[in-house]
Amino acid sequence: DLAKKMLPEDREENGIRALIGIADDPEQQQQHALELDFLSFHHLLLVGEAGSGKSTFLRTMLYSLAEQYGPDKLNYYILDLSGGAMNAMKELPHCGAYLNDQSESDLNRLMNMLRGIIAERKALFAEADVVNYNTYITIKPLPLILFVIDSYTNIVNFETGAVFNTELHLFLREAASYGICLAATMNHFGEMYSKAKMEMDYTIALWAKDRYDYTNILGTRTMLTAPQIQGRGVCVIDGRSMEYHTAMPDAELEEVERTANLHERLEELSRRYEGLPHAPGLPEKI
Repeated sequence: DLAKKMLPEDREENGIRALIGIADDPEQQQQHALELDFLSFHHLLLVGEAGSGKSTFLRTMLYSLAEQYGPDKLNYYILDLSGGAMNAMKELPHCGAYLNDQSESDLNRLMNMLRGIIAERKALFAEADVVNYNTYITIKPLPLILFVIDSYTNIVNFETGAVFNTELHLFLREAASYGICLAATMNHFGEMYSKAKMEMDYTIALWAKDRYDYTNILGTRTMLTAPQIQGRGVCVIDGRSMEYHTAMPDAELEEVERTANLHERLEELSRRYEGLPHAPGLPEKI
């Protein structure tokens, strides 16, 4: 079990954390857990060539979160533009909506819903005299909301894709303070407008075509490059770049067996949270 192996027993139970895998620190000759704390950044961006393991990263991330936090603490909404790679994750009660490349009208409904949640939370925060999500949840519980877009690259195929891309930075800037986090993947760093990329304050690089791309993606100078092995990449921990490997349950099994086991694990998790309210679904079409 990776958590037992890599995480200290006296680890503080604060934050909203996802255990992703193992990071190698050659400078200190150590290995560290690659653990994302969603209260320590606003939005997450994964960049890597097709087949580099971006969808695997997202599945591991969502599974780790759902294993630790119920749907009263965490909700997520998936826009899967990667051919169904995220389909299994819709089974959990944490999932309020699963959209794909045929769901453009539903995407508009989702964005309106998220903007409505921002407006509701603005009122709640004003009443509590706080200015951000991290402070509010010390007073009263409120679920973190993840908006997951796998293969943002393909958003341009929507009729309104260009408008979505142009206006995304405005949504991200406002969402950041109200506990709504975008986690997106794309093939190349230039596929998202620069204003939106500026709001993505934690970035991870998987395979890239050019070694200089890693510095651009990570926002810090690095000489590291990722080997062309699925699930390997370069991340930044405590200000230093390190190579990491994404954890994948049952990695030794064939894909068919691995998928069957994943569904069993998700069913078990769903049973654990019976009795808790599911993540809110999309509003009815008018």
